[in-house]
Amino acid sequence: MKKLSLILIFFIICGLLPGEIRAQKGRYDTATVQTISGQVTAVETLPGKRGVNRLRLQVSSPEGVIPVLLGPANFIQQQNFAVAVGDKVTVTGSRVARGKRFGMILASEVQKDSQVLKLRDPAGVPLWGGKPRIPK
Repeated sequence: MKKLSLILIFFIICGLLPGEIRAQKGRYDTATVQTISGQVTAVETLPGKRGVNRLRLQVSSPEGVIPVLLGPANFIQQQNFAVAVGDKVTVTGSRVARGKRFGMILASEVQKDSQVLKLRDPAGVPLWGGKPRIPK
């Protein structure tokens, strides 16, 4: 009986760990959604898969400078949203691990002045046609 309990506990633990590991590897997690405000210190274009460039901001907040990944640059341009160094923004998104620390935000919404850029739905599914990532 004791052996069976240990085996059951092992499978329960193994079933929980993959979700935690995935969240730490940069997947949007609704449990880590937060809002930060600050000034944009850098706007970067990053090469992505299949030649799709992604847009990343560096936002100086009271916590320090936080990288914020927005999404595909062409999607953001199609939304007529432009952001530049010096702009004050409010970002809502999922705080995810970057390396060994929680340090990057996957943005779901960015507000600059009265303009709002929506990037993901409340479940974290990208509005640019990305597929939802369902935990196994």
